[in-house]
Amino acid sequence: SWPELITAINDSTVNNGDECRICDPIDHGGTGQTITRSASGSDPIELRGYDGGGTEPEQIAIDEGGTGTDATTSVLTISGSYFIVRGLTFGDTSGSSNGLVLNANQNHAINCQAHDCYDGFVGNSNWGTFLRCEAYDNRNRGIYEYRQAFVGYCVAHDNAGAGFLVYNATGCLAYGNTAEGMLVSKALNCVAYNNDGNGFGRVTTIVSDFWTNCVSVNNYRGYSLTPTNGILQNCADYNNTVGRGTGAIEDITPITLTADPFVDPTDRKSTRLNSSHGLDPRRG
Repeated sequence: SWPELITAINDSTVNNGDECRICDPIDHGGTGQTITRSASGSDPIELRGYDGGGTEPEQIAIDEGGTGTDATTSVLTISGSYFIVRGLTFGDTSGSSNGLVLNANQNHAINCQAHDCYDGFVGNSNWGTFLRCEAYDNRNRGIYEYRQAFVGYCVAHDNAGAGFLVYNATGCLAYGNTAEGMLVSKALNCVAYNNDGNGFGRVTTIVSDFWTNCVSVNNYRGYSLTPTNGILQNCADYNNTVGRGTGAIEDITPITLTADPFVDPTDRKSTRLNSSHGLDPRRG
């Protein structure tokens, strides 16, 4: 069962460098689990969905079963270092517990999903990674990372809070969230659209923001920065309710979209681009 595996990891029955393949269905035990032991930098421990003969692991569901009581609990918390979590789906039918919490350094979540939790993914991990993860239908934020982990190529949609609240993001997509699409300090090649709040907003505890090559479409406000510390570069906007709304100290090479870049702008979940996306760089 899932609890027995976590116990085996914590008491070192599972060795450094081991790969634990998890098959569906799994007995989740009806309660959240915590890994307290650390592996090693040269021999991390990997938890992954069984690949079924394919090159990528299946999405194996680990659902707390609605027994969570508040946002201080989680389906899985990793408090030790040097773990890789790959191809697992974390859920809590009560929406009370967080999904996956990386609570120590050098931990990585790859190709994972989190849904119907409080916060989907939570990161308190320097030199950690959220890579190609998806967070959706969570009661608060999709991905909440408040250290300096790498958040790359992730998708957060249809969450009741912000899609992302992270220090930095690369190649990420936020859509259909009830609050902001992305609250982020450093953003590169990110897209926010059809969010009820601002497309991009700043993390209030960070003193400077730099967003590059981003697109904000069909949100409340395109970009929300403060005049003393925010820089936009090569960023595009279209059809946000109150306009571009940067507030940035510098808005370098802004891009005006002359048409909606998406085939069906009324579909909150559509990511299909028009063949002519309407990009029109405005120089000077």
